[in-house]
Amino acid sequence: RIAGSSRRAGPDAYLKCPLVGRAEILRDLQGWIRRRGISPRILALVGDAGIGKTRLMQESVESAAVLGVRCVNYRAITNGGDRPLVGLFDLLPRLLSLPGAVGCAPDSYQRLTSLASGGELPGSPPEDTTDSAFRFAMLRRSVLDLFDAVLAEIDVVIAIDDAHSLDGPTLEILADAASGEGN
Repeated sequence: RIAGSSRRAGPDAYLKCPLVGRAEILRDLQGWIRRRGISPRILALVGDAGIGKTRLMQESVESAAVLGVRCVNYRAITNGGDRPLVGLFDLLPRLLSLPGAVGCAPDSYQRLTSLASGGELPGSPPEDTTDSAFRFAMLRRSVLDLFDAVLAEIDVVIAIDDAHSLDGPTLEILADAASGEGN
């Protein structure tokens, strides 16, 4: 008995503790998840550090999974804001593994799988800013195509912890995807 009580709890031990005093906000979050196809489709949990935003998000993700919604979790890295598209490149393998992903346009799927596997696209790096802007537009269109294909098959919640650390281009593309018709 003594040895068993002296073991340290794992990193997710706090998830086994009951969430106290958050029943109302959890009901609100579950209601938001149930409202499919109704705007707004982006929900931000904002507050001071240490007040339980991550725990609320994790509880919401568990509720979404119980409701049959596929969930993709991502924790933005602290220095990610300085590295354009790092968040998207980290998310791509998870997004491409979702049901319906292969239903996007073949050129979009090829572009995204190449990027997800660390490959480069023809003509890398861009020759000038016009080329760079065109490539970003093509990447954006490919990601939006991927979301359209996936959302035609299943409902998805993308839970991003510490989204304030997400790089701007990734945030822009994800916001475009979430604001699309029916997303």
